[in-house]
Amino acid sequence: MRYGDSVLFCQWIRGVYSTVLALIIIMVVNMVVNAVASAASQVHEHKVLLKDSLLVKSISLESYQWRFHRGDNPQWANPIFNDSLWSSCSSAEELQTLGREGWTGIGWYRIRVHVDSALYGVPMALTIVHRGASEIFFDGQRIGGYGKPSENSLEEFAMLPVREATFFTIARCPELPVHEHILAVRYSDTKAWLRFERFFAQRSNVGFGIRIGSAKVIAQDINAGQAWLQIQALMVGALGGLTVLHLLLFALTRKTETATTAASRGQRHIQYSMFTGFLALYFGVRVATESYSWENVEAFLWLRSYHSYALVTAFISCVALFYVILYERFPKRLIWVWSFMPFVVFWGAAWFGMEGEQVFFVFAGVIFLEILRIIILSLLRKRPNAWILGTGGLMFMTLLVLQILVDRRILTYTIFDTPWLMLGSMMSIPLAMSVYLARQIAENNRELQTKLHKVEELTAKMIEQEVQRQVLETDNTRKTQELEEARKLQLSMLPQNMPLIAGLDIAMFMQTATEVGGDYYDYCIDSDGTLTLAIGDATGHGVKAGTMVAATKSLFTVLVRNMQYSTVVGMLRPISLVLRHMNLKSMFMALMVSRLRYDNGNIQGLITNAGMPPALIFRAAHQTVEELLLKSMPLGTTANFPYQERTFTLATGDALILMSDGFPERFNEFGDILGYDVAQALCANAGGKTAQEIVGYLVRQSEHWANGVALNDDMTFVVVRCVEV
Repeated sequence: MRYGDSVLFCQWIRGVYSTVLALIIIMVVNMVVNAVASAASQVHEHKVLLKDSLLVKSISLESYQWRFHRGDNPQWANPIFNDSLWSSCSSAEELQTLGREGWTGIGWYRIRVHVDSALYGVPMALTIVHRGASEIFFDGQRIGGYGKPSENSLEEFAMLPVREATFFTIARCPELPVHEHILAVRYSDTKAWLRFERFFAQRSNVGFGIRIGSAKVIAQDINAGQAWLQIQALMVGALGGLTVLHLLLFALTRKTETATTAASRGQRHIQYSMFTGFLALYFGVRVATESYSWENVEAFLWLRSYHSYALVTAFISCVALFYVILYERFPKRLIWVWSFMPFVVFWGAAWFGMEGEQVFFVFAGVIFLEILRIIILSLLRKRPNAWILGTGGLMFMTLLVLQILVDRRILTYTIFDTPWLMLGSMMSIPLAMSVYLARQIAENNRELQTKLHKVEELTAKMIEQEVQRQVLETDNTRKTQELEEARKLQLSMLPQNMPLIAGLDIAMFMQTATEVGGDYYDYCIDSDGTLTLAIGDATGHGVKAGTMVAATKSLFTVLVRNMQYSTVVGMLRPISLVLRHMNLKSMFMALMVSRLRYDNGNIQGLITNAGMPPALIFRAAHQTVEELLLKSMPLGTTANFPYQERTFTLATGDALILMSDGFPERFNEFGDILGYDVAQALCANAGGKTAQEIVGYLVRQSEHWANGVALNDDMTFVVVRCVEV
């Protein structure tokens, strides 16, 4: 063996021993915890404390000390009945512990519960699992039952409830002390001893398991179990799909494979399909038996007993799969031995008085050791990729054995979550097999490929990519030139100089997010010195938005000089009508118009809004920001919208701040927007600044917020500040 192979082998062996040691430690800890829990259960009083924690989590009453008495008497449901002379036991006891005199087919279980006052009047529920028949009483009142209890096997109607709940409400019992209540269960199982004497009996106990909690919590528990059952069904479907796939591959490759080739692909496919098929059958039966309640308990038990054969066959197929892949010649004698092993082990062990479950554990342990032996020999013989299948095989057997131990309640500590153990055990070998086949296919492809083929393929790709690059570059250059010309045209329509009016400090700014933006600003000065401002935002970007802006500018220029529109709101309706008739689908124009006039140290203003963000007024006297809210809708949407206008006054130092939504709705690197509240707070810092300084300050704050992220929408500001003449 080469040095590298020996190092890999030693590392793998150390990993196996570490895993086994960890499992042993976990099992020891589990047994200690179980022993402590068992000792604690010995000191449980015949009374259960039902606290308000049941509103968030259900509890099991099985491990508490119940009062039990064989026989049947309806008076035993009475809450004041004296049961102090009854025997103590859990709700599910081993038949050997009770003996034939202790269990005669029917009996009563009673337990005293102390209920927290927070649970009174709250809808409660309990679930019960058994293989007989039951009637449930709370404070002497029958609240539910499953089947028909009777000491006569002919009159008894047994059933196995699955995911069913009994709902009730707790009320004060006047016959008992405060907070004290009695839970009683009349239970019969006349076939318990007959079932125990069968070889493949799933359980040797009699009684029931019971959980209690609020109705909401019990419903959540049932839904969670149903969800996991659906996941199991999906996994069964996946295993069934793998079975069909590899059977088809076996049928297609059988003619090309020789019978003497141990590692033939056909043999691999058939053994793998048998493994996944019987594993799907085993877990499929589990899904079927756990999907609904069973009224034929004996059929359920026989089905659950004999479906173990499917798991045994899956074990044998797993061993055969490892033989096929990791042996140079298929060991036919060994596989015949393994085929008869279940008959020898299961039926032979009956002569020694061993139970079926114990024999099953022995058989699973032998399979585990055999897989470990195959893996070690394969690593010593330097079989390629043997460690992949070895890891999958060890995970399969380890997790499956742990799952079986949990199912049989040999391991009960909460660190062992049966559903995830099942998922891991089911998918370990399929995943390992997929990785193994993928690596094998990759290695075969590397051997078949030639350097000439690679060179030709790369050359063809490079030529094709170069042609595509040149075509894209030419097209992008043409589009860039066209958009640049459109951008220059749009910017040329904006005012190039700021108006000079006594008492008014004015600044305007626009930054587009694309080559052709949708924002717009304009102004007009009347002969009497009245300044009319406009700021707008067309929906979208690009050429259509530029067209909308050009139309709006033309309409504004014409209408603002028409004397019949003495108010700013009067201009909105004709602009909206014209834009609607332009038939630019899904294109609208938000516009804000304001008229300002300087008069005796103040600015008198009139403003209207059509879909733009609210105008802000900075009040220098109080260093606050006032928001001008107006009912509005973008132009071009509806013909008769009742637009509003509002008057305002700017004192010396006050500033009118108009903006598009590109500023408050700018994104940063985390996808968060600046926000209108933050924008208003930033405007409050405008004290002592000129109009141009206010614009510059807001632009810098926007860039600081974006932190390098490109502008996602056009950003426009119009600021008018009242100054002394």
